[in-house]
Amino acid sequence: MAGSGLKELWNTIYAANSIEKMITGHAYSRAVRAHMLTQVCLGKLILDELDLTEEFKITLKQHILSTDFTL
Repeated sequence: MAGSGLKELWNTIYAANSIEKMITGHAYSRAVRAHMLTQVCLGKLILDELDLTEEFKITLKQHILSTDFTL
């Protein structure tokens, strides 16, 4: 995962030592949650760039944000 930017992204939320443990597989549930949060953020950025009707964008965003990511 070197060069992917995940360390820099996750560093805004998690401590550096936690990130190393997440990447090496020692903090599994924390890593899963971080990956899901990353996916939601990327999905939102992609949706913002698509040429969709405003009503459809709102419906998609509500659906994405209503997903429960608690572990």
